Amino acid sequence: MNITAIIFLITYVLIITFRKYQLLVALCGVLVLLLTGLLPISEAIASINLNVLAIFIATSIITALLYEVGFIDYIATHSINFIARKTKDPVKLRIGVMLSLVLIAGIISSFMENVATIMLLYPVGLEVSRKLKINPSTLLIGMSAVTNLEGSALLIGDTPSILTAMFARMDFLDFFFLKALKYKPSLFFAVQCGLIVGVGVLYILFRKEVKRVKYDSNVEVFISEKKIMSLFPVVIFALYVLSLIVSSFIPDKPEHYIAYICTFFIVISVIWTFAFFNRKRKEEIDLLKHIDFQTFFFLIAIFILVGSLSYSGFIDSLAQWFVNISSRFKANPILLAYFLIVFISMVVSAFVDNIPYTMAMLPVAKMMAEALGTNMYLFIFGLLLGTTIGGNITPIGSLSNVTILGVLKRNSYNHDFWTFIRIGLPFSLTSLAASSMFVYFVYS
Repeated sequence: MNITAIIFLITYVLIITFRKYQLLVALCGVLVLLLTGLLPISEAIASINLNVLAIFIATSIITALLYEVGFIDYIATHSINFIARKTKDPVKLRIGVMLSLVLIAGIISSFMENVATIMLLYPVGLEVSRKLKINPSTLLIGMSAVTNLEGSALLIGDTPSILTAMFARMDFLDFFFLKALKYKPSLFFAVQCGLIVGVGVLYILFRKEVKRVKYDSNVEVFISEKKIMSLFPVVIFALYVLSLIVSSFIPDKPEHYIAYICTFFIVISVIWTFAFFNRKRKEEIDLLKHIDFQTFFFLIAIFILVGSLSYSGFIDSLAQWFVNISSRFKANPILLAYFLIVFISMVVSAFVDNIPYTMAMLPVAKMMAEALGTNMYLFIFGLLLGTTIGGNITPIGSLSNVTILGVLKRNSYNHDFWTFIRIGLPFSLTSLAASSMFVYFVYS
């Protein structure tokens, strides 16, 4: 193993061990690489993906505006009350309300970063739990699991999806039908296969939770409906998503075209906030507090750390190692290689952040495909599904899970590591099995 890989591994272990200081650890790892000359400064700068960073900032700001005007609350509360009015059976009503909130979280996370989705919807989840007289742990963890899953359904849903799309040069419609392989059904349909079986698991868990509670069939379960203060942020969000979709079809685009689009909408959002919205409110919005700058700079450090692996040649060696193992399975080495990349991605993502792992493994997946004589989409899609779904297994597997832990702790609800395992493990195993099988049979 080369020295760069050793530094990367030590940094990674320290990031896992000291998650509270992960930014400091990552920056120290970068500093060591630069000071030792193992990575030139020019290569470090070139490895930073400005498009991903721009999407992170733009999504944070636009999400803040949607929250401030009450748009997400409006969608969630009206949808839940609609179901409650249509269902008379008390058990079905409560399960239906819980599942509807989970599905709303999944739909929103297809277009919005997972943590932002959770931050917008968890107050509704807490209110629903109080109305249903249940511990919110099961509901909120279920919401987090579905957001992690659905985040990989579309190009703009989550950072690993964006990274995958840029690496494979996929546009928005490629997530539905992949034109590079004669318009085969793509990731969106694979994710929905996982969603169907995953929601089935949640239905069983929710039913057990509801049946533990003694309730009066006449108890009112409706939650207070919210109103939208302004539709302008909704228009901004719609145009933002539409611009990213349309731009993905333009040939010969500038390298940082996504960053240009995001910058435009950031400027529009800031101007509207200070020129119009703040004048109508007694308390002004501080947009900066809605941006997680620690995660922003952590992303920059991770881009550089992963870039060092590619520069040192370690990525090539790792890909060859995977191929050598798979080749021993003479009957079907492609199947073994696919199983390895899906399974290892699931296990690793259960304990570490999926962004650095995805960045490091995308070129590995491509090299494996080339060495085994198959298309790269089989392996990179398996990689994406394994990393996004595997993060549901433990409370430290994804940022949305960590967010849920904080919410439960702040509201004095009992929860522990095994609470997540009890919900996340069966959800992950069943949904990953369904979605990865879909990808294998379509692309092998």
